Amino acid sequence: MKQNRRKARIRALQALYSLKIVNNINNNFIFKLNKSIVDVTYFYKLYLGVLTNYNQLDNIMLPYLSRSISKLDHIEHIILRIAIFELIYHSYIPYKVVINEAIELTKIFGTNSSYKFINGVLDKIINQVNVKK
Repeated sequence: MKQNRRKARIRALQALYSLKIVNNINNNFIFKLNKSIVDVTYFYKLYLGVLTNYNQLDNIMLPYLSRSISKLDHIEHIILRIAIFELIYHSYIPYKVVINEAIELTKIFGTNSSYKFINGVLDKIINQVNVKK
């Protein structure tokens, strides 16, 4: 289950990135999700949740950024959106797991030091979203 959720996060990141860069997503991408290794339900929750709530997610992160949102790397921006969405709408997932998953995604897809930035922003946001510690 844990790996299936990680794969769902990866696929959500890829789908949201594709949508942001080319303003389109290839339907085959979604239809070809391997249900045996990807938690497809969780993928849709993340993907549609971030799309539906992106303004709210951006407003939450804004006070904790060291630069404007427009200066954020696309990958960093999407990973922050996914993590904040999970913190708010999937509070049954421990906040440490959410942060760790965001850091792991950043290590895979981001620049060398992006994970430090992501960790710092999410660490500050935890108190704002009233996450159970």
